[in-house]
Amino acid sequence: MLSVAPGSSARADDRAARRPRGATPGATPSSSAPAAPPPASELSQHLVLAGGFRVVRAFGVYHGALPFVLEGEGLRFQIDVLRRDASASTGGVFDGEHFSLFVHGRASGELAATSERGARALGTALERRVAEGMTVPALATFDQRRAMGAGTIFHVDYDVPAAI
Repeated sequence: MLSVAPGSSARADDRAARRPRGATPGATPSSSAPAAPPPASELSQHLVLAGGFRVVRAFGVYHGALPFVLEGEGLRFQIDVLRRDASASTGGVFDGEHFSLFVHGRASGELAATSERGARALGTALERRVAEGMTVPALATFDQRRAMGAGTIFHVDYDVPAAI
């Protein structure tokens, strides 16, 4: 089963719902101007993923999550990494010891299957990093993030290259 974060979409016209540039990271999202997610955290850098997936872009904590843009099987998609909450009713496509990963946007068919495999590859790599002693950044749970900005789209730009 594919878990998709409710209210999420990767459409270009949804970009207006992001935090304004220069606003404090972690601040409540605004519905006015686009936001710039912070640079990748140490945990996110130089990840090697299984299954032929690769990290195209990685960011620091953005509205409680670590957003990643992955590419694999000829498709590109966003995965949001949140803190795992074992008591939550909403599980991710990957639930590890520390993280729950969610596909950003509405995925169906080939994209749904590919993004789920990519999320599992990313989740496994992140959990391995933590097991090796890497520090877990302060992340929100799915319910906490939803409460931060109900109906807000937490989209990151797929197309601008970033050093990771």
